[in-house]
Amino acid sequence: MKRIALIVLATVLAFSTSLFGFVNTAHANTGQPAAINPSVVQLLAQPAPTRATIVVNSIKDAVNDPSVTTLRDAINKANADSEKDLIEFDRSLFSTPQIITLQLGELDIIHSLDIIAPQDTLTGRPLVTVSGNNASRVFKIQSGAAVTLAGLIVESGRVTSKNGGGIENLGKLTLDSSIVRNNSALNSSGSLHNTEGGGIDSTGDLTVNNSSITGNSAHSGSGIYSHGNLMVNNSTISDNSGTWFGGGIYHTTGTLTVNNSTISDNSGIGFGGGIYNDRGTMRVDKSTISSNSANSSGGGGGIYNDGGNIIVNNSTISRNLAGADGGGIFNNSNSTITVINSTISRNSAGTFGGGINNLGTNTVINSTISDNSGGFSGGITNLGTSTVIYSTISNNSSKFSSSVIHNGSSSFTVRNTIISGGQTQFAPSTDVSGSFASNGYNLIGNSGDSTGFGTKGDIVGTINNPIDPLLSSLSDNSGPTQTMRLLPNSRAIRAGDPKKLPTDPETDQRGKPRRAVDGSADIGAFQLTQ
Repeated sequence: MKRIALIVLATVLAFSTSLFGFVNTAHANTGQPAAINPSVVQLLAQPAPTRATIVVNSIKDAVNDPSVTTLRDAINKANADSEKDLIEFDRSLFSTPQIITLQLGELDIIHSLDIIAPQDTLTGRPLVTVSGNNASRVFKIQSGAAVTLAGLIVESGRVTSKNGGGIENLGKLTLDSSIVRNNSALNSSGSLHNTEGGGIDSTGDLTVNNSSITGNSAHSGSGIYSHGNLMVNNSTISDNSGTWFGGGIYHTTGTLTVNNSTISDNSGIGFGGGIYNDRGTMRVDKSTISSNSANSSGGGGGIYNDGGNIIVNNSTISRNLAGADGGGIFNNSNSTITVINSTISRNSAGTFGGGINNLGTNTVINSTISDNSGGFSGGITNLGTSTVIYSTISNNSSKFSSSVIHNGSSSFTVRNTIISGGQTQFAPSTDVSGSFASNGYNLIGNSGDSTGFGTKGDIVGTINNPIDPLLSSLSDNSGPTQTMRLLPNSRAIRAGDPKKLPTDPETDQRGKPRRAVDGSADIGAFQLTQ
């Protein structure tokens, strides 16, 4: 409308000298630009129309009741408005927890709007619940609509032979300070097979801020199934369950950012108990992915990366379980993952790679891999290309093999790293097996079943003479993640590469300076010498 108005105004000005007198004719014969009449200036200075605010004053689910304004009424009015309206709730009714139970099916949003509900002033908990009554989806955002849902609990949504039990987003949705819980997406027979997005199914852009996605169920992407761009900030995605991929999040093709958030206690029978990344670009910052499970013959208890590119930074991946491979991370072929300043600990895999199972390209920098367990190679199994720099890999265990780090006829490069403390049920236990490429300054506790170590400043123990690097247990040593502190008299102290390469990190895993005043560096993820 504003664009049309400006075009009309320009047309009027062009002919206004003779018709309307809008143009001041004092300069008509002076060669100077014509001056706009003050009345036109005043017209242009008028403020743009403010958007309408619609106040919900009832918990009913009805339309056209002249005595009240329901949430459905408010959405219908906003859908009919050309502006982006604001829907609020009458504080005299909604100052205490209230439930709006849908009786007329899902709430269909076809136009941009904001729904802002009140929250408890002490706890911040939402006071307005919108329930699908286990009979319908709760919200559907249509393509082209930019919508904010704030301060809401979206619960008990249920769809059959469709996706998105709680919310289906085809547009641009921002979910703020809200809870999406106990929603489900089922197939026609009432099971979860071939359904997506128990909590939210999004083919548009989705931003989740300060919110909780919990207790939802579907075949894949039980918490969130994202086909587009997804950003999760300061939020928790927990206790969602599915029968196939992505118990917490299934993300495909777009960009996924997880920042300062927790992905925990999600489960799936297939792959990616916490997150399944399908050909997407993904970044995890300052977050925790913990206690998720990919049961049965599944892989990637914490993260399953299938053809995508992932960066994990300043984060913790812990206590995840895979029935098969990759308790913490499963990185498939044609996939890339980079782990920086992070801790992968206490994960478990039934077969290969308790911490990481890699078939693609895996890079670990300034990180700790500790206390993981697997049937074979409890720390890392590498069947692709792996590079580990300035890291500590210790106290991992294997049940059915004699080593905890295994390279299977692939490329595995190690520099300035501690690998030690492997525990197996087969004697003698060794820390590494396979062929490695040492770029120097590594401390290997027991190199028994490996080749490639022993040059360029490496400190290498053997089956008969293992080396204890003297590390503390995994604990809080300041910094965003737990680390293993170097104890006094550790042979890793000042034994790192004396030459700083351009690609070397400036700090250790905790964010402390990587090199001492004299320029020396310690081996591993923890820099003791300052």
